[in-house]
Amino acid sequence: MLDTFRENAKSWIIQTVIAAVAVVFIFSFGPGSRGCRAEGGAAGPTWAAKVNGEVVPASLFNRTYANRFAFQRQMRRGSYSEADAAQDNLRAETMKEVVDQELVAQAARRHGLWVSDDEIADTVFKDENFKKNGEFDQKTYEKFVNYQMGMSPARYEERLRHDLLTKKMFDLARATITVGEDELKTEFLKAGEGASIEYVRFVPSQYL
Repeated sequence: MLDTFRENAKSWIIQTVIAAVAVVFIFSFGPGSRGCRAEGGAAGPTWAAKVNGEVVPASLFNRTYANRFAFQRQMRRGSYSEADAAQDNLRAETMKEVVDQELVAQAARRHGLWVSDDEIADTVFKDENFKKNGEFDQKTYEKFVNYQMGMSPARYEERLRHDLLTKKMFDLARATITVGEDELKTEFLKAGEGASIEYVRFVPSQYL
């Protein structure tokens, strides 16, 4: 199937999406590893991975893991433990997810895609979590982001820009071709190409 797309689709989009899901790990054993802590030796890792030199924050990994864990627990009607998560390789799958997202965002930037301030504002204003009496409320927004997401509004908007950029790249690819993500990954791994990634090995008890 991919041979057909190579002949008929825009080649740079195919190559970008295939390249975006490649993973070659450079292990950095932490959280005591150099580079994973804040300056001044602050406790706890500040990044979970570095993808081609770009940092994936530990907070993003933790939040993504918590969401996946909560989803699994809901699907199993509350019967899901850390032992079950370990058996499912949930942490490894979570790391793979955040790394893939970063690779796609990097590919989008290379090809000139971007997210405007107006797009950020529009997304924030429409989010039901930030509304009070049906209207956007700044204090509700700040409180939700600070306490529910554990970050400042500026940091949230930075991550939102990243997520919207990733979505744009996938939307562009889907508009051009119809190939399953698993097939793209398999095809790329056959090609033997990769990306440079560092990540921190977490101690689960520190983040739950």
